[in-house]
Amino acid sequence: MASRKSSYNEQEKDGDKCGQCSKVVGSKDNGIGCDICERWFHAACVDMSEEVYKVACQSELLHWFCGSCNAAALKTLKAVSRLHDKVEKIEERMANMQRDTEKAMQEFKGSIATVEVQLNKQTADFNDVKAVADAQMTTNSTEINLLMAKVNEISNQQPIQWKDIVQQQVTESLAQVNDNIQIVQTTLQETRAQAADQRDKESRRNNIIIYGVPESDEARAENRNKEDVDFCMLLFNNVLNTGMVEDDVTNVFRLGKRNSDTRRPLMVQLASYTFKNLIMENLYRLKHAEEKFKRVVIAHDMTKMERTECKRLVEEAKSLASEDRSGEYLYRVRGPPGDMRVLKIRRRY
Repeated sequence: MASRKSSYNEQEKDGDKCGQCSKVVGSKDNGIGCDICERWFHAACVDMSEEVYKVACQSELLHWFCGSCNAAALKTLKAVSRLHDKVEKIEERMANMQRDTEKAMQEFKGSIATVEVQLNKQTADFNDVKAVADAQMTTNSTEINLLMAKVNEISNQQPIQWKDIVQQQVTESLAQVNDNIQIVQTTLQETRAQAADQRDKESRRNNIIIYGVPESDEARAENRNKEDVDFCMLLFNNVLNTGMVEDDVTNVFRLGKRNSDTRRPLMVQLASYTFKNLIMENLYRLKHAEEKFKRVVIAHDMTKMERTECKRLVEEAKSLASEDRSGEYLYRVRGPPGDMRVLKIRRRY
């Protein structure tokens, strides 16, 4: 509360009507003004005692609000308080995300270091194999030259069958050389394939694939893509509670050719591995989602080698399920790409 009576008297303005009784608040009346709507009231009309009125007139630090403004101010203060709580929660979540991002970066750097160590080891192994092959080829070349020399010598002194025997030995030596070369080539191809798969795995690290998302009937591709992005943001925030914004999604696009009879999978490339973890950890919330989200399936974006391994494990799970006559267990493939395995799960009745 802060009375504006002193300034009112100084202005000698007799025209404001009391917001309670509608009578003029004169310069000689005990009048007090609302600091929000700036209307004047008789102190008596707002049940303000003489003692309180004097304190209000003397203090510059007190503020007084009329009944209607006081209710609005209370709502505003409550809204500010709730907003303050939300800001604190957002700051806490941002701090957690920052820690998760730093942790993910450390893991990523560690993964890169591991890949480099593996590549260096494979390169060293390849060099060792190549050195052995080169040495063997040098030895074989020397032996071939010696054998050819003997062939020429024997062919002039011995019957023709000796020449045939020596030629057979030369042929066997050449076959061994070819085998060594094939081993080197196979090792090189395997090393290249492993390195390519590792690079492919790193490029897919932040990706997910969403199955069962309805396709838009819009004619323009950009409008269809906009609907896909909107669906993803609703899924991530309203269902999975990840707190993501559109900038956290790098790219969204459909896989395969457009076909009105089927729903193409949706590739989603995320800006951070942290967001992918949040999504995968909250997949259990899909069970309680509204109908349009219940048929959605979210999976990792796997490399060709990982997909092959996943198919093998799925077939293994089916085989175990067919062999289990008890009917008490389910066999499911679980785990991240590169670390998948078949789990035996007891049924819930």
